[in-house]
Amino acid sequence: MGILLVSMLIGNIVVFGQSVHLSDRIVHMESETRALRTENASLSQKVYTQDSLSHLALLAQQLGFTKEAEPLYLDSHEYALVR
Repeated sequence: MGILLVSMLIGNIVVFGQSVHLSDRIVHMESETRALRTENASLSQKVYTQDSLSHLALLAQQLGFTKEAEPLYLDSHEYALVR
């Protein structure tokens, strides 16, 4: 009878330790999920602001991706007067 009680006590202690460990992991994962949701909302807002055409045009100009319009001169007039 004593051996049964001792084995049940040891089993209870093991199960309690595992449940505490599992509880700690759940809390850690919940806080990680909360942080990821916050980051996701921030990135979604960033994408939304980057999506406007005026902002993209300004960003392209700042990065030097725009080209100023240059006039095209025809040096030879033979193409302009074809009959």
